[in-house]
Amino acid sequence: MLPRHLRAESFWLPALFGIAFSLIIGLLGMIAISFTENAAHSFIRQRSEMTLSRIRTLYRETNNSGLETGLERAARYLAGHQASTGSTTYNVLQVKGKRLVGNLPSIPPVIGLHEVRNPLVPGVHALGIGAELDPGIYLFVGSDLAYFDTARDQMLFVLLWVLGGTMIIAPWGGYLLSRRFLNRIDAISQTCHAIMNGNLSDRVPRRTSHSELDRLSEVVNSMLARISALVITLRQVSSDVAHDLRTPMVRLRLGIEKALEEPKTTEELRTELETALVSSDEILQMFAAVLRLSEIEGGQRSDHSPTLDLAALVARVLEIYRPVIEDSGRKLEVGEIAPGIVSGDKDLLFQLLSNLLENSIIHTPKGTVIAVNLRNQNDQARISIRDDGWGIPQQERDKVFQRFYRRDISRSSPGHGLGLSLVAAIADAHGGSVIIRDPSEGSARGVEFIVALPMLRTEPLMPELAQLAAQ
Repeated sequence: MLPRHLRAESFWLPALFGIAFSLIIGLLGMIAISFTENAAHSFIRQRSEMTLSRIRTLYRETNNSGLETGLERAARYLAGHQASTGSTTYNVLQVKGKRLVGNLPSIPPVIGLHEVRNPLVPGVHALGIGAELDPGIYLFVGSDLAYFDTARDQMLFVLLWVLGGTMIIAPWGGYLLSRRFLNRIDAISQTCHAIMNGNLSDRVPRRTSHSELDRLSEVVNSMLARISALVITLRQVSSDVAHDLRTPMVRLRLGIEKALEEPKTTEELRTELETALVSSDEILQMFAAVLRLSEIEGGQRSDHSPTLDLAALVARVLEIYRPVIEDSGRKLEVGEIAPGIVSGDKDLLFQLLSNLLENSIIHTPKGTVIAVNLRNQNDQARISIRDDGWGIPQQERDKVFQRFYRRDISRSSPGHGLGLSLVAAIADAHGGSVIIRDPSEGSARGVEFIVALPMLRTEPLMPELAQLAAQ
């Protein structure tokens, strides 16, 4: 079995890439050497043919004076050519196997292009053309290949070093990369296992290299933070549900025990049962609110949510709640109702507005003015519900969106502390937000809730909505 660093893909991929790179470099090097060799041979052949053609012409020329024969002219030209080119050419003119002139010893008379390696002359490696000027008269003209052999040897030497270095460096680099990669993976795995074992505070160590693993670590840490928050919320919710259910459950049990203690009249039993029914309804309402909140927070918002006219929805909610607000001794003021089209769930947004209005009705004294506005700002539809009641202290404004949180002043009011939690969850599910701030208009008392939702577009305000805003 190989060590885990050598079995990882982060090792094999660089190693295989290095081997493939070496093979490609080797192939390209051999092709380059072959092309260079062919080019050198072609050049030598052309130059040898030119020299051979000149000597043949001199050999066949007629000398009227008869002072010099063709063979002598050929020998003289070959000797002069050798003197002018130096050691870069090799040639020999021989008659019946005996050398007449040239810097090569007698060689076998081979006709055509061929290489000459003479063990009697160390280091001689020539390429040239052999030809018969006449029977028994043999001529070889060629060029030295020693410089090409040296260049080829140097190219092969460099190529072998490159291939050898690549074959060594690639696996070694793969090993180092694999070790570093697996160390980071081990850190992520250990953190995830710690989270699985209940240690919700552990996080993946992050570096400052901004690599892919660093970005993965950031994503994993964000996921772990979200999971940790959800687990803590779940624990808190379980504790809060148990605590808040205790009171209605105790009332329900006491009512049933009281009804069973002694004989009752029919009317007394009816009264006891009605009281028990109210307690059971309270318990069911709490469960329904918790389930609704869990569905909203656990669901994923669809990218194809239906579009709706937010101004029309606000107008519909105000039409329903105006009598409720006025009957409770409060006053409703409708300010600006700007047109706007948003993407979202009509029922959820209806519940958001209802919860905010009911919160203002329940947690304010009689005579409170509740003002509602819908404005467009920076591609957002901003719903404002403001009242001049008791207000909310600054240190408690973040807490009111927590499940089952109730202020001391609200303990005697109906409810379970889930209304504003639903508001925050619905706004978040629609890509929006909800904030609490001091009233920006009118009285300095009270509080203002602002819900910001992404707006798709604006449309002309319908006449009935304009009439509602003017009331």
